Amino acid sequence: MSLEIRLAHATDSGLLAELGRKTFIEAFDGQIAHDNLTDFAGKRFGVMQQAAELAQPGTRFFVAVFDRQIAGYAKLSEGGSPSCITGTHAIELERLYLYSRWQGRGIAKALLYACFAQARDLARSGVWLDVWDQNTRAQEFYRRQLFDLVGERPYLVGNETQRHLLMYRKIGKNDLPAK
Repeated sequence: MSLEIRLAHATDSGLLAELGRKTFIEAFDGQIAHDNLTDFAGKRFGVMQQAAELAQPGTRFFVAVFDRQIAGYAKLSEGGSPSCITGTHAIELERLYLYSRWQGRGIAKALLYACFAQARDLARSGVWLDVWDQNTRAQEFYRRQLFDLVGERPYLVGNETQRHLLMYRKIGKNDLPAK
């Protein structure tokens, strides 16, 4: 079995739209009201929205291909950071989604470390992200990868206001994946 992590291309907007919509709904179905979930996913992961995000300067998508099948993706975004993020040159890991059938195979870690490598190439001091406070599996994954909890903020999905935790990790030249 082989794993390839590649940068997304402008022609990948349809792929990213389908992948984002399906993995988001798969991850949160039954935890968020169905109408809020599908409305949010439809807006956030439409083909035109993904094309616009792909064209946005400072945005990079990484696609994971496992055994010649699309398994997931990550999105890095340059821009402002919340005040609780101490790294003055941090970059946001805005999304990291996998189809559930591919979880537990090291793919998320490979995507994350591709993002770390990109952040180092961009001379960023660290990576920050937000994660839903109810998504304990993701929180544990990020803690194992040496992210620290640094704050929280509200996040709106449809008409539901959620609490998202903000996490941060410094990165350096010699970072190796945590076990």
